[in-house]
Amino acid sequence: MTSHDDGPGRADKRRPDDEHRLAEVRRFPARVIRPHAVRGFPPHLDSAREARHFVLGQLGSLADRALASDAAIVIAELAANAIVHARSTFTVAVSQAGDTVRIAVRDMVPLGDGERLVTAIGHGLDVVAKIAKRWAVEPLPDGKVIWVELSRGERALP
Repeated sequence: MTSHDDGPGRADKRRPDDEHRLAEVRRFPARVIRPHAVRGFPPHLDSAREARHFVLGQLGSLADRALASDAAIVIAELAANAIVHARSTFTVAVSQAGDTVRIAVRDMVPLGDGERLVTAIGHGLDVVAKIAKRWAVEPLPDGKVIWVELSRGERALP
């Protein structure tokens, strides 16, 4: 099931760009994620905050403080990467299965041949990697998806 949410306490109302957002959902490869909530964002600095509110709203009261904190760090980093480095619109997908939460961000800038994302120690994707149960970058012909799995009650970092 795919839903659209503008954050906690807001009704799910169709907007003119919803069809575009739903088209973006279909662009997530099935092997990467089966999202239950998806939202698209423009490449503006405010979008990082909006993406954080979206993810935390999807987790709701089911997230303990540690999971909410980790999810906020992860989405802030992934959204910032899409905005600052890819300079691309991006789509955030959230899914939950059992004790695992998966957050995925898809941008519209593909990796070049043999290109890898760079991680600087103590910054960005390095922090995400230390928080995550699992994470990966899935290259696509017209962009990439970075997904991160977090676990309830289990924290990679103290």
